[in-house]
Amino acid sequence: MNKRERERLRLAMAHALLDASRPLALADSPLLQEGAVASIAHEHYPGTVIAEELALGVLVREAGMQVVLRLGDDPRLARERAVLETVLAGGSVRSAARALEISREHLANTAWKTVTAWVLDVFEEICTESRRQVHQPIRRATYG
Repeated sequence: MNKRERERLRLAMAHALLDASRPLALADSPLLQEGAVASIAHEHYPGTVIAEELALGVLVREAGMQVVLRLGDDPRLARERAVLETVLAGGSVRSAARALEISREHLANTAWKTVTAWVLDVFEEICTESRRQVHQPIRRATYG
């Protein structure tokens, strides 16, 4: 994947994180193309018109929560944790910046940019694991 494509997906993740609880806002996301999204949509939202968008919201929130857990309590990552927790709770980058007493522009160009890349990495890990589970051969019992 080239740098331009990676940045396009990072921006898509930023939008998906901000809109995770608004599935209609996710309708044009390139992240919908992941097989794990279709799998979750089929399994948990059969017959629902916006099944893929609902599934994407679930996967994005799950990836975000995994990043929060990985950040732990390290004080060096306080800004990253604060902006991600705020957004996962339905807040905005602006509200996180206000709470941190820094400009929205600064937070958006530093911690938020970093966090969205990390969440995209975890999202891809989740999708890769989902593909592995789907493609595992069925083990047959052997009787000896």
